[in-house]
Amino acid sequence: MKLCTAILLTLFVAGMAFAADLTDPVLVTTIGQSADLHSAKLILKKAGVDTVKMVVDKLAGADKVPANGTVAMVVGASNKGLGEARISAESEIARAKVIIAEAKKKKAKILLIHIGGKERRGGQSDGINKTVADAADYFLVKKDGDTDNFFANLAKANKKPYVAIGKVGEGVAPLKTAFGK
Repeated sequence: MKLCTAILLTLFVAGMAFAADLTDPVLVTTIGQSADLHSAKLILKKAGVDTVKMVVDKLAGADKVPANGTVAMVVGASNKGLGEARISAESEIARAKVIIAEAKKKKAKILLIHIGGKERRGGQSDGINKTVADAADYFLVKKDGDTDNFFANLAKANKKPYVAIGKVGEGVAPLKTAFGK
């Protein structure tokens, strides 16, 4: 029953993702300092996002938010990444809030990308994940990182498109559609 509900929820909410509302230019940043940033950049590139108009910055601030564009926030904490950057999950949440506020001001859409799977859930990750999910316009989530429907339920509650993928490469097609490519 739980699996059936999850599948129906995914199909229902994923159906909303077919509107081409995401636009270039795109800022891609990681909230949590995970290496998933590189995979997200790759699938966005394969989806046809204009790489000339794409800024990839793991420590981006509000000054990098594009007007009328898209902010792709790759969520989930990496202890190694946070340690190397010498920052805390709390400071990443604060940075996310500043970026989100600027995105709202500049009418930029927020694309939540969670492709780190179950390793980027729980603990300090879920504080980061929820902060971005509460503001996200679109959700692209790897299924093994949402077995409890954490993201699916937030997307449904906020009436936002949610696409669950099995493998990272499966994110290309829905992103092509979302960007109208």
